[in-house]
Amino acid sequence: SEIAEIRAAAMHHYDAVFCAYNFYCSSASENPFYLDFAAFMAFLGECNIATAQVQQAREKELREMFQDATVKSSRDTPEAQLELPTSEPALLRFEFLEIVIRIAIFKFGKGQRTQNIAEALEYLCTECIGDSMPAEGRMAVNANAMRRDRMYVQEVDDVLSAHQRLLRTVFDFYRGPGNKRLQVDQLLLLAQHAGMLKYNLTRTDAKWCFVVSRMLVVDEVTNREAHVGLNWVDFLECICRMADVQSPPTEADLQAAIGSSKLWEFLTVKEIGRQRIPRRGSSGMTRKKTRPLEDKLEQILETLFIPMLALHYSLDPEEELHELDLVQVLQEQHEAATKVYEASQGR
Repeated sequence: SEIAEIRAAAMHHYDAVFCAYNFYCSSASENPFYLDFAAFMAFLGECNIATAQVQQAREKELREMFQDATVKSSRDTPEAQLELPTSEPALLRFEFLEIVIRIAIFKFGKGQRTQNIAEALEYLCTECIGDSMPAEGRMAVNANAMRRDRMYVQEVDDVLSAHQRLLRTVFDFYRGPGNKRLQVDQLLLLAQHAGMLKYNLTRTDAKWCFVVSRMLVVDEVTNREAHVGLNWVDFLECICRMADVQSPPTEADLQAAIGSSKLWEFLTVKEIGRQRIPRRGSSGMTRKKTRPLEDKLEQILETLFIPMLALHYSLDPEEELHELDLVQVLQEQHEAATKVYEASQGR
């Protein structure tokens, strides 16, 4: 039947379609778990589905198509209980699949190239999404490659194990009392406090690392908590991905530029000093990596605690700093916040 053909075509291109959804939620939407209309239009333009002229000429039709794909409010549906980030319509993951089918008909159906909806969907996924989606989005189609080739190795495990106490304390502190998982805004705050956003890591990069590191859930409505948050293992993967994206200078480059091999000292010098080291060609999500992940991860984790400790605790400039100092400070603050939370819950 036609429905079976459409289902088969959708399943064949499942990975590419939902990687496009994740990519445009992360890069073009403010909230990485909903696709707003602006992000939808970016998807149409960048994937060569509708040029700017077509978007302008047929905006009303596209907007109506977008709104029709959203779930209608009803007190009897679990979707109605979700709080959208804005008052404007926004697409959930399963709604995006519906609008992709609508767009396939818009682009290739109704006799433009075919009368068959499954064929139109095949053309859209192959010629537009598959061939034209930005490299960052296509990269996520094979997200397991990074895990298999760079992260799931003994050397990375050794680095994570050496810093496990710090990482677990940071995870617990930033997810806050009463929360089982770390939310994206909490990760961005962590990255800001740790100085990660000062060098070769953008907010979009961080959101993308967050999205790709999550465990996939079957139903993002009934399992919303897992869909929008990172558990402890997801968090470790996200830290690894952010370290890989940043590609910090090598110790030799640091020594030559500032007379020190410490990354944090490089990050705190004035901008003119930072320009002494060119941006590495391996920086960014899609660039080929030239160093083992464990080397970059070690640099990032050795640096992580210094700006965070300076933020959460009054430091003596001459005082020698240690990871355990931050662990103690964050644990004390987390315990105090937990007591306040439990008291508010009547425990």
